[in-house]
Amino acid sequence: SVRAVLERTSLFKDSATAIAQLKAVLEKEKPTLVVLGHLDLKLYPLVLHLQQIGQPYGIIAHDSEIYFCKNRVNDRVRRGMIIKGANWIAANSRHTRSLVEAWGIPREKITIIHPPLSEQAIFISNELDGEVRDDSFTLITVSRIVPNKAIDLVLKALQIINRNEIPFRYIVVGEGPERESLQRLS
Repeated sequence: SVRAVLERTSLFKDSATAIAQLKAVLEKEKPTLVVLGHLDLKLYPLVLHLQQIGQPYGIIAHDSEIYFCKNRVNDRVRRGMIIKGANWIAANSRHTRSLVEAWGIPREKITIIHPPLSEQAIFISNELDGEVRDDSFTLITVSRIVPNKAIDLVLKALQIINRNEIPFRYIVVGEGPERESLQRLS
């Protein structure tokens, strides 16, 4: 079988080992459902195994990992197979739901579950309550602080608002490699 060949090939040894470990866990625990916290192409061998044994799985879908990749045919095939084989998909926004629907997934298979507000956001908001003017607005970003979140673009737009003397507060909740450089921009 193909699996026997893959298991003997050094490049696939880690995948074969991971599947063997997963198989042991699945046989022992007998889960009703497996939940994938992200649509990660590294999970492809795992999903193949789940599909082979008829194990239901769901995916918590996040924006960028759902995009339909036109240039990378192999990635598109694997991503599509993972998405289309899921029993349900929890999209983190209406936008993400539309990206999932672009794969031909029926709307009734997709549930929107917005990310919860972190305790950190609530704490910061409570701390700043005394500084709010009646005519100001507050903008809050809750995310990882990474380049593709475009927080730098928000800061540049807020500089224009500030020059026009419009009162506002901008609260960024989260951690990531871009935090220091963004603090220098503000």
